[in-house]
Amino acid sequence: MADVKVKTLKGFNNQGVYAKRRSTITVSVERAKELALLGLIEDPKVQKARAEPQNKMASQPANKAPSQSADKAAADQAAADKAAADKAAADQAAADKAAADKAAADKAAADHAAAEKAAADKAAADKAAADQAAAEKAAADKAAADQAAAEKAAAEKAAADQATADKSTAGKAAK
Repeated sequence: MADVKVKTLKGFNNQGVYAKRRSTITVSVERAKELALLGLIEDPKVQKARAEPQNKMASQPANKAPSQSADKAAADQAAADKAAADKAAADQAAADKAAADKAAADKAAADHAAAEKAAADKAAADKAAADQAAAEKAAADKAAADQAAAEKAAAEKAAADQATADKSTAGKAAK
């Protein structure tokens, strides 16, 4: 991917680094187009970034004995390789621990959600049972009240019929 050097018109945060106003920065072509659309830089096609020179060390001549600096460089390289390997192992261990912690947190959250759901289901079942019991009690109370009203009405009718019968018997006896 080619990079271009562009001049900023305004100060802004360029991928974690603050780019000052009227400074020159090197960005990818896509990023330059994006920044140009936002009005943060001048036209990105003004100047192309030059390729950075790659410095290469010349190889040792075959007829020359290796110097002590080469031995030191090899030792430094070995130390750097060991440090890089140690850092990679530490990073991997940290990543493994973070993954295990996340898995434990996810399990705890799932367990908590399951417990809340179980509590809600139990509360709903308890409410349904209480509603059912209340409905049954109300139906029993209504049936008892209806029975009592029917018995009272029957007793009043029987008393009225008896009074009518007594009256008619008393009227016949008086004649």
